[in-house]
Amino acid sequence: MCRNAFTTTLSSRLALKVGYDLTYKNKPASVAVDVVKTPITTPPVILGQVPFFLKRTGSVFTTSLVITF
Repeated sequence: MCRNAFTTTLSSRLALKVGYDLTYKNKPASVAVDVVKTPITTPPVILGQVPFFLKRTGSVFTTSLVITF
């Protein structure tokens, strides 16, 4: 996990923080996704499930505005 942030003071009562988090997993996670017969009926007919692999890396961009009273 890599976490970087930058904070700057805009005035005596106002500050701004910008951050970026990066995570890496050696083995990607997988999720089972339903296969649905088309056209979709009510109730839907589920034919089975297939694995869907997620990404190895994830990232989050954050911003914060700090106001001091």
